[in-house]
Amino acid sequence: MALNKKVGIIGFCSVLLVAMVVGVVYTHVNSGDSEAEEGKKDQIKESRKAVKSICQPTQYRETCEKNLMPVAKNDTDPKDLIKAGFDFAMQHIHETVKQSKLLQEAEKDPRTASAFKVCKNVLRRALKDLQRSFDRMTDFDFEDLDDRLFDLKVWLSSASKGQNTCCDAFEKTTGEAGEKMKELLRISKELTINGFQMIDELTRVLKDMQIQGTNTRKLLQVPLPPDQTPAWVKPEWKDLLKGDCAKTKAHAIVAADGSGKFKTVGEAIKSIPPDNPDVYIIYVKTGVYAENVLIGPNMPNVVLVGDGPTASKITGSRSEKCGYNTLQSATVGVEGFNFLAKDMGFENTAPADAGPAVALRIAADKSVVINCRMDGFQDTLFAQVYRQFYRDCIVSGTIDFVFGGGIAIFQNCQIYARKPAVGQANMILAQNREFKDDISGIVLDSCSLGPQPDLAADPVIQSFLGRPWKPFSRMIVMNSQIEGFINASGWDIWLPNQPNTQDSYIVEYNNKGPGADVSKRVTWPSIKKIAGDEANTYTTTAFLKGDTWIPATGVPCTASGPPSLSAAPAGGGAPASGGAPASGGAPASGGAPASGGAPASGGSPASGGSPA
Repeated sequence: MALNKKVGIIGFCSVLLVAMVVGVVYTHVNSGDSEAEEGKKDQIKESRKAVKSICQPTQYRETCEKNLMPVAKNDTDPKDLIKAGFDFAMQHIHETVKQSKLLQEAEKDPRTASAFKVCKNVLRRALKDLQRSFDRMTDFDFEDLDDRLFDLKVWLSSASKGQNTCCDAFEKTTGEAGEKMKELLRISKELTINGFQMIDELTRVLKDMQIQGTNTRKLLQVPLPPDQTPAWVKPEWKDLLKGDCAKTKAHAIVAADGSGKFKTVGEAIKSIPPDNPDVYIIYVKTGVYAENVLIGPNMPNVVLVGDGPTASKITGSRSEKCGYNTLQSATVGVEGFNFLAKDMGFENTAPADAGPAVALRIAADKSVVINCRMDGFQDTLFAQVYRQFYRDCIVSGTIDFVFGGGIAIFQNCQIYARKPAVGQANMILAQNREFKDDISGIVLDSCSLGPQPDLAADPVIQSFLGRPWKPFSRMIVMNSQIEGFINASGWDIWLPNQPNTQDSYIVEYNNKGPGADVSKRVTWPSIKKIAGDEANTYTTTAFLKGDTWIPATGVPCTASGPPSLSAAPAGGGAPASGGAPASGGAPASGGAPASGGAPASGGSPASGGSPA
């Protein structure tokens, strides 16, 4: 699909969704209102009032009203508002694309051409997000309202990030392509964010009104497209990830020694039926598989199971230094919804100075990863978008090695910092959240954070819990064991001219260990102190709404305390403990940090700038 057509449809879907929300609210509020039939003037007045009301809570109110108000002068039918919104956005974006020279510039500059490839990928996903959002609003039903509205927020969060990622891809290009692309996507981005905020407001309004059914859980009783209903919630797939259940039911077996149907994981993936409505299990036997793999968006319900995180390993070495952008560098990329992985290893062997080099990238809603291992240096694990749950996993890296814009929880996982390249510092987390109502965030719950031996042996190297990638980044570390390798300030800025320390949301709650002392933490406005009730909003039940899809896999989703740092680190050898845990030490509660503490520079920031 041509890029200009994609951008045009994004604008269309954004306005369509906005108008549909207007229609839903307008119809609900005015149903039974006899005055709505009194005459055209009253209809126009009510329509304009409805537009102003629904646009009021949005971040880009002017864009909202500008698109919808012209129609309100002539008609009150919400369907006409939809058509008018479509016409306005389509004409505006189409003309912008038509007049630009972006495509010609792309052919001249290899980096620009690469950026366009990123745009095609993420805009394609954004289109699907917006389309499925609109489809859900079309089939509006109060019986499962809470689940439907949450789904909409998840998908719109992804659609917004897709457009941002497209713009970010041009950061290192020459010419005017980047600025032109930002302008090209400005209105569709604003309308997408507005649509999200309207739905957020609608959620609050309907809950305040205590409409019957708002808090029910009937998602699995409502017919949905195959990619939106995990196939593994069916009774025949109950407890799929318990024991060897998945192995015994495998549809495709991969074995490097030739004992399976396939010798490579890539060959097995080609056997997946497109848009498969049922579970498809790929069993990867013990072996090291040197290949780059993509499970595409038309491959939902895939289960990838191995013989253990160090036994069945997929490895690659792509990196920015070798000419690959962040998305392209992934050893394994997953875009098919309802993805499950168990007992697998994912590795990127690019060296520490190679820039972004992803081991595993997931852009698949309702993904579950259990007892897997992700090893790399910069940008090891890219939790790109959507709902993701990691349990009993190991992740190692240096810079921003757990990052992304997903709604992601890591539970009972081991997080290892490695020795970075000369002049670099370690940053564990980097989260992508660009507007305040976005529901995305990264949560480390009941995890253990420690250094690998080579890092522990070099006390000069600075290591931080993370840094805010975007203005509203959200990162939570709670109920975890933090060893003594973390800099006392805890967190670092993104860049000197873009610190992102004002509006981000950064929390440490109920942690233990020598690195959990918050008394000398940075004093940014974004460092928050929370109580237990707020901490509970970052559990699988509340943050992921995981009760409808995680338990069916057989994976436990209740934190059971931080695991011991006992797994062998990448490259072999026993991991450093980082010192004995502080016995009886008071848990970190996010209390007030030392006043006047300056943000730690952390040395050289991640080479390559933005992770995505």
